[in-house]
Amino acid sequence: KKGKLAKDIDTLVRTDAPTTHTTQLIDRSGKVDPETLRYYSETDLAVGKEILVNGITFLIYGCDAYTRDYYKRVYGLEFKDIPVNFEHTVVRPQVAIPPHYPGHPGTEEDSLGSFIYLTPKVPKKNWNRMMEYDQKVFRFMARLETDRVEDQDRVFVVKYHLADDTIGVFEPPARNSGIVGGKFLERARLKKADGVWYLQSDFFVGARVQFHNHKFVLFQADEYTLQLMEEESHLHPMSDIEYILQQLKASLAGGQKADLESRFSAVSICLAHIRRPAQVFCSRRGGIWIRLVRGLPEGAFRVRAGAAGPGAHHHHAQVSR
Repeated sequence: KKGKLAKDIDTLVRTDAPTTHTTQLIDRSGKVDPETLRYYSETDLAVGKEILVNGITFLIYGCDAYTRDYYKRVYGLEFKDIPVNFEHTVVRPQVAIPPHYPGHPGTEEDSLGSFIYLTPKVPKKNWNRMMEYDQKVFRFMARLETDRVEDQDRVFVVKYHLADDTIGVFEPPARNSGIVGGKFLERARLKKADGVWYLQSDFFVGARVQFHNHKFVLFQADEYTLQLMEEESHLHPMSDIEYILQQLKASLAGGQKADLESRFSAVSICLAHIRRPAQVFCSRRGGIWIRLVRGLPEGAFRVRAGAAGPGAHHHHAQVSR
């Protein structure tokens, strides 16, 4: 911190505050040693000299152009920088950051701020994003990915709030299920298994997510969510028709690729002409089927339940355009 630098910090610490009778700092022994109460001034600083800062010796090995010109003009001194070689290979020991356990008061950002800074600081928020995405929420229907028979038919609503990247899970009540519905997971920011925060690009129809050891499969999205993902297709490849067509072309053989390019445009593609390699590509990503069907003209295509590959058994109604 900017301030006067004492030449002998030990003597300065052992002195009392100024009294009303004198403006000097008086040693507790009752004596004043002017030599030990002096502060560094500009005449004590020069390239090549050593100074004592809080008990640590520092070598002044260079200065900027303004300082060099000032000492030459005022004191007639010419400074030349001293070449110093630093050992960049020295690895400084790093203090391990303790993990934030669920259930502890405060968020992980709060705990991290208390650990890194001596004086805790309030975590910074992205106010621009909060204003732009205020009240914009992704809503997905999800099922548990589990081998337990009693949990396989449970249905959840997963909400992703774009304003602050928080996630909440709600379980609608089901009659005669034996399970009390309601809030399943409190709204909060969550990390993936690799320690990276969940982002909006991680959510799409067919995605598999894991929240606190609970694995979910997102099998359906509402119309509002699908429109948001299509509007920001650069963040959602499974809603980008151009990306889907590029992947389809890579999955098709040469003749099938040419047939696809010659017959169909980016917004009008007949799924009946997609061959087996492309079906495998689409079946692994349920959102691709939805985007292709939504890109068809009205009345151009109809698909029944079970035609969209694995996961289609969750849909009981026909999807038509």
